[in-house]
Amino acid sequence: PPTSDSQQRRRPRLALLAAALAVAVAIGLAMAIGGLPPAKAPTRVEGKAPAITGGRAAAAPEGMRVLTCTMRRTRAKELIDLVAAQGGEARGLLAAPGVYARLLDRVPSLTEARTAGPVAVVDIGHERTEVVVIHQGKTAYARTLARGGKHLTQAIARTWRLSFEEAERAKHTDGFIGSSAEPPATEAWQRVHDASLLEMAPLARELRQTMATCRARTGAQIGALLM
Repeated sequence: PPTSDSQQRRRPRLALLAAALAVAVAIGLAMAIGGLPPAKAPTRVEGKAPAITGGRAAAAPEGMRVLTCTMRRTRAKELIDLVAAQGGEARGLLAAPGVYARLLDRVPSLTEARTAGPVAVVDIGHERTEVVVIHQGKTAYARTLARGGKHLTQAIARTWRLSFEEAERAKHTDGFIGSSAEPPATEAWQRVHDASLLEMAPLARELRQTMATCRARTGAQIGALLM
């Protein structure tokens, strides 16, 4: 539908405001996490042609790496309301990468993991899996995989024609994936193995790809993995 002149004038202002807010959130998040290690290779500045010296392109100017996270506003409100329902008052929301870095730094039982070099924290949740690589107390790489425990529950429900609640209980009591060291002992356990592997194999593949991407982008060789 046609818009008025005032609406057309407001749109560029709103676009500029949205861009400014996005930059402010990104910078604030990077500061809250405690800073990020510099990329191993210098960052090329888009829109500027490199200088040519002796037939070779001169190194691009060094830049910075910024980690950004997003969340639906409705989801943030749900979390704050959940805390309020338990009698608490949320003072703020921390992005998952920052939380895992602090966890690894402060839990005494993780001392050995901290000294093994970069540590990959893999948090398999209900709907998604968070992968965060921490190096020298800072988040070096983070990625969210759209696969979690719910998908395994749904696979069990389809295979045995159970309700979601029944499949969830079965997952926790009878979930099983065999291996060469411990193969399925019976035909029934083989069926459980097949149903579980159908959903877990893609997650394992995505985790391998994530580690490879982290190594290519940051040079971090994972020394330990914390599930």
